[in-house]
Amino acid sequence: MGETEVAHGATIVASGGQEYRGPEYGYGTHPKILTLLEFEELMAACVARSGEDRIAGGLPDSIVMILCAGLPAERFCSRICCTAAIKNALILKRLRPAARVTVLYRDIRTFGLKERLYTEARRQGVLFIRYDFERKPAVTTEKGLRIRVREQTLGQTLELCPDLLVLSTPMVPSTGADVLARALKVGVDLDGWFMEAHVKLRPVDFAADGVYLAGAAHYPKLLDETIIQAQAAAARAMTILSKDALEVGGVVAQVDPEECVGCLTCVRVCPFDVPEVRTGLTGI
Repeated sequence: MGETEVAHGATIVASGGQEYRGPEYGYGTHPKILTLLEFEELMAACVARSGEDRIAGGLPDSIVMILCAGLPAERFCSRICCTAAIKNALILKRLRPAARVTVLYRDIRTFGLKERLYTEARRQGVLFIRYDFERKPAVTTEKGLRIRVREQTLGQTLELCPDLLVLSTPMVPSTGADVLARALKVGVDLDGWFMEAHVKLRPVDFAADGVYLAGAAHYPKLLDETIIQAQAAAARAMTILSKDALEVGGVVAQVDPEECVGCLTCVRVCPFDVPEVRTGLTGI
């Protein structure tokens, strides 16, 4: 591909993120093992095809959700996975109240007002089972879909046989984010997310002037958080676009003739050959 030159005044990086889809828990080997996004698309397709009043026949009678599924979840918390999983569990219970929903989790992180979703899910009969990181659920498909998990309170291993296994996988940086970072000469963290100049003082700025970031390109965010940061990034970009001209800052060196002894050091070391000796004048 050839190069394209784009004239612009400010850049906002909003490349977003994407759902991780790795081989963990047998994903890709069985049609009844879905990611959370695929399960949400399945419910949306059923509603579009039949309408909510006749939806019960197109949805599973039982599902098991595994949170923190995937290798990236061992490195960082994706923040939005728990909320999205519980939201979809509640949607299934609304469309099919008799459905059995079991959530296997390491830790529930429905921060802020999203805690209400967790409370409502328990009230609706969603079963939550905590698994230990060292003893993850085991999934087999030889004799039908089966999930074995160690229940810590009972001290027993449970075997679940749902109609669907839904994997709540983390959000990861978009494909090509690293290439974009190199092209713009901006920084990313160890997990590939774009880094702001300062987490408190400049939360939407890059270290490079005139380049800003917003949304899931920064790190996994819910929709309301993304909108707020997008508004902030647009406001910062307008500080440049609203002006006809910008003054470049920086320190400009000046020579004090009364202090100059004519050693010529500045003349020799200046890489731009700016200082010069003026004949007949004191100093440079």
